[in-house]
Amino acid sequence: MQAPKLTIRTDAQLISNSVPTSRILEIELTAPEATLGRESTPLNLALVIDRSGSMGGGKLEQAKVAVRQILDLLRPADSVSIIDFDNIVTVDAEVNSVTPTERSEMIARVNRLQARGSTNLGEGWLQGCESVARRLSDGKVNRTLLLTDGQANQGITDPADLSHHAAALFERGVATSTFGIGLDFNEHLLEAMANNGGGNYYYIDRDERISELLMQEFKDLAAVTLKNVVLEFNFPASVAVELLGDWRSERQDNKLVINLSDLPANRTVNLFIKIL
Repeated sequence: MQAPKLTIRTDAQLISNSVPTSRILEIELTAPEATLGRESTPLNLALVIDRSGSMGGGKLEQAKVAVRQILDLLRPADSVSIIDFDNIVTVDAEVNSVTPTERSEMIARVNRLQARGSTNLGEGWLQGCESVARRLSDGKVNRTLLLTDGQANQGITDPADLSHHAAALFERGVATSTFGIGLDFNEHLLEAMANNGGGNYYYIDRDERISELLMQEFKDLAAVTLKNVVLEFNFPASVAVELLGDWRSERQDNKLVINLSDLPANRTVNLFIKIL
């Protein structure tokens, strides 16, 4: 496999050595191409499906179609859990190896899901993360995918608490991607969970796009060539540093640490750092 490409640019060639100066650094990181004939990295996934009453009709049916499409593409090297939730959380399947028999049984369970009840989003999502954590592997892409159209109104409901849990799970190696369906979900909650959880946030404006966007995430995960990306920058003590944008980062004395999770082949990320 080729090495990743890292480029650092400044917005000016010269900086004054006598007066304070504000400058912008642009960091561009591109994940390497996949090696010809290389098997994609195995996946360790949890598919967490909101089956509350508001998902009735097209939303839940399209979500079931999308989940079945993913199950059809999983291999024996992959692990998967299926969790559904309303006010009650149910573990429909926990499979270490996706064989044809296991696939058929999981599809049958998904087909039986019906909308009902309220929305215990937090507990459903945490159950999915726990399932991924039990099979956590450095050799796999470890991620929980949360599909919901509502707001957390049972169990853990505070967005700050859920975002904090997402950050802590990401530090343990379990990332979270969120899919908000329709107009009534809590956009700020799902976006914060994905940003703090090292994953991606998707807004799904129409039921028909559930399969499209869930498959987009799946293809990216299957194409990962750069795992658990962490960038560390050391600055002189006299330099003030501000990372622009909503990236997960922390300061350690004169060091800036940025966590980017996993990147698929040829994906480019641009970061901007303001320095004084």
